[in-house]
Amino acid sequence: MTDNLGRPLSAHRDDLRAFGQGLEEREGVGASRNGSVPPPLQLAQYVPWSDVAQFVAAIVSILDRSQDPIEYRLRKSLALAAVCRQAKFDKLAGGRLAEFLGLVTQSLSDVPRDAAAVGPPSWVGRILFRQMVAVYARRDFGPRQGISKEGRLALLWAAWRFARGTGPVPRVHGLMPEATFAQLEDPAGPLPDASVELLNRYYRVKVESFQLIGPTKIKAGVWEGLE
Repeated sequence: MTDNLGRPLSAHRDDLRAFGQGLEEREGVGASRNGSVPPPLQLAQYVPWSDVAQFVAAIVSILDRSQDPIEYRLRKSLALAAVCRQAKFDKLAGGRLAEFLGLVTQSLSDVPRDAAAVGPPSWVGRILFRQMVAVYARRDFGPRQGISKEGRLALLWAAWRFARGTGPVPRVHGLMPEATFAQLEDPAGPLPDASVELLNRYYRVKVESFQLIGPTKIKAGVWEGLE
């Protein structure tokens, strides 16, 4: 997927559907998705699979607006989730649900387009974000191994540095350049086109394939998985 080579995803759909049905039969979870219990939208709030698919389609429709920056589309997707968390869907299904989602996705105008207009996170949010960056950036094996090759104490020191967010950034991955946390606070400018294309494909596949919800995401509900 990273190089975007091979046949279009749509050309693999029949093969993937047959593979999925065979896997479901082997694992004894029903002959099709319609035979299994859908994940909740959130705690104790369930809708049929057909309606779950409508929510996923609404998110995909936001992600497909390639004329908008990718981070703006992600924030709008989260805004959609926030609106839907406040709604009850026991009497809103099928065509009425499609109409509701169409109106909501078109009316998310209060989401600021400029990322600079978004307020800064709290100090707790900043700590959690830096720790998440450390976890996802970390490489402990191979030719691009980071500071883990220096032992467990080096990793403990790195975790402390990421928690504090001051001084030099620990190089938890061999490709990371030398930098300070203060330098990382400065805007780096727009993403390269190749990175935008990669993120477009990544998030679309993750959402459209239902990988963000249910058993493939530690049994997360729709909104929790998206967030």
